[in-house]
Amino acid sequence: MVEKRAGKLSPKLLALICVIVALIAVSAFIGWRLIQVQQELAKEQERLEKAQQELAEQQEQLKTTQQELEKLKTPYELVASLILKERDEVVKDKKYATASKWQLSTYSALLFTPDEKYLVIADYKNRVLCVETSTGTIVWEQEFPERMGYSIMISPDGNHVYVGFRSIDGELTCLKVSSGEVVWEWKASEDLGQGNPKLYSYYWPTIYSIQASPDGKYVYIVARKMDKEGKTKVNYARIFCIDAASGEVVWKYPEENFIDSCIPHAVLSPDGKYFAFETWYYGKEWGPYKIGVLDAGSGKPAYTIDANKTIMEAFPDNPVKPAMAWHGVDFSSDGEKLVIVARNGVLVIVDHKKSVESGAPVVVKAVRFSYPLPADVVTKQGNLTKAYIYAYTGYVKCAGDRLFVFSSNTYAFGLHGSRPALDHPNASKVLVFDYDLKLLWMYDMGGKVGYGFNFIGYSKDGRIIAIPVGQNWIKMSNDPSGVVVFDLSRTGTIYDKMLFRYHTEGVTIATAVSSKGKYVAVIELPIDVAPPGSPVKIVGEYRLLLFKLNA
Repeated sequence: MVEKRAGKLSPKLLALICVIVALIAVSAFIGWRLIQVQQELAKEQERLEKAQQELAEQQEQLKTTQQELEKLKTPYELVASLILKERDEVVKDKKYATASKWQLSTYSALLFTPDEKYLVIADYKNRVLCVETSTGTIVWEQEFPERMGYSIMISPDGNHVYVGFRSIDGELTCLKVSSGEVVWEWKASEDLGQGNPKLYSYYWPTIYSIQASPDGKYVYIVARKMDKEGKTKVNYARIFCIDAASGEVVWKYPEENFIDSCIPHAVLSPDGKYFAFETWYYGKEWGPYKIGVLDAGSGKPAYTIDANKTIMEAFPDNPVKPAMAWHGVDFSSDGEKLVIVARNGVLVIVDHKKSVESGAPVVVKAVRFSYPLPADVVTKQGNLTKAYIYAYTGYVKCAGDRLFVFSSNTYAFGLHGSRPALDHPNASKVLVFDYDLKLLWMYDMGGKVGYGFNFIGYSKDGRIIAIPVGQNWIKMSNDPSGVVVFDLSRTGTIYDKMLFRYHTEGVTIATAVSSKGKYVAVIELPIDVAPPGSPVKIVGEYRLLLFKLNA
C-alpha cells in the first residue's frame, strides 16, 4: 500500500513540474530569441558602422571635390602683400612709372631658393630682404646705403645669394641665405672705375647679369659703367668669372681694354660650358648688337655673331635699323641652339654646336614675324607726321620645346620723343614658336613687358611662366598692369594654358617663379596715371605680391 503511494505523483507536484518545464522552455526560447536579437543587433551595428564609414568617405570625397572646384575658381592663394616702400617715399624718390611714358623709372630683383622655402628681394633703394614663402613673413633684412638692387642669383645648393647693385662702385655681394650675413663683396669699380656722382645713376657701375655654374663653383657676371667725355658717352664693360667661395676674379673678358657698349643681358648654357652675352646699339667695336659666346671655363671666345649685320643682310628692306634687343639671346633647353631676336621682328636660330666646332656662327634659319608699318605719329613738338611704327620685339626665352618672344609697346622709328597715334598690331604680345620658327600661338598682354633682370619668371622645368605687365603708353593707360601666369603642361592654345591674370593698379616690374612652380612672386611699382600736363595722380604701391599656386 505504501509502495503504490510512492509511485504516484500528486496533482500538485505534476502541476509544479509542468510549470517548471514550461518555464525552462520559455527561458530557452527567450534565450534563443535574445541570441537572435543580439546577432541581428550586431549585424545592424555593423551595417550602421559601414554606412557611417561610407558617409564619412562620401563627405571626404565631397570635401575634396569642393576643394578641387575651389581651385578651378581660384588657381592661387595670395600668401602675402608686403609693402617694400611707402608710396610717399617712392614719390619723393621719383621712382614711380608714368602711364604716358614708355620708360621704367627703376629696377628691383628677386629669386626663390631651389627648395622653394625662401624668396630673396633686392629693392630699388638700399635693402635686401629674405621672405619665408609659406607664411610671407620677413626672415631677415640688410641695409646697403646708396645702392639699387639690379640683378640676383642664388647658388645651386641654396646656401648663398649673390646680389648685383647699381651704385658708385657697382658691388656684387654674396650673403648667406640663412642669416643675411655678408660672406664677401666684389666691386666693379676696382676694374671699371668709380661712377661719377654728378651723373644720373644710369651711368654708374652696374651688375647687369649674374649666372651661377651648375656645380656652384663659379659666378659669371657682366658689369658696365658709362662716362662722358664732353658730349660723347663712353662705355666700359666686361665679363667676369668670379670664384664663388672667395669672391676673387678667375678670368675677365676682354683681358685688355673694354667692351665699348652696354651688355644688357647674358645667359649660361644649360651644361654650364658656354656663356653668351649681347651688346647694345652703340660702340665702334662692339656695336650695334653683337653676340659674344665664351668658353665658360677659360673665358676665351668660342665665336661671335654680328647680329645686326646678319639680320639686316637677311632682310635689307627692313626700315627699322640697326637691329638690337635688350633681352635678345637664349640657349635652347637642350643647349644645341642659340636663339636671337631683334626689335624689328626678326628671329634667328644658330647651330651652337657647329658654331663652336668651326669657331664661326652657323646660322640655321632667320624669319621675320613682325613688320614695321607706316602710320601717323605725333612729334615731340605736337605736330602730326608720317613714320614707320613697330612693335619692339626684343625679348626671348626658351622653355622646353618652345621659344617665347615678348613684344613691348609701339614705337616710331627715327623720331626721338614722338608718340605713334595708334598701337602696332603686334605690340604687347606673347608669341610662341617652335624651333622651326613656326608661330604657334599669340597672347595679347595689352601692356609692355618688364625689362629688368627679372623680365620673366619661370620654373626650372619651364612649365610655369610668369610675365610682368606694365602700362600701355600709347593709350596712356595702366589698365593692362599686373601679372600673367601660364601653365604650359595644359593642353590647347595659349589661352587654355593661361592659369590666371592678376590685375594691379601699379605696374609690375619683375617676377620670379619657384623651381617646382609652387610659388609666383611679383613686384609692383606705383604709376602716375594723369594725362600729360595734368597734376600728378599716383596709384598702386611699391610692394611684393606672393602667390601660392593651387594647380
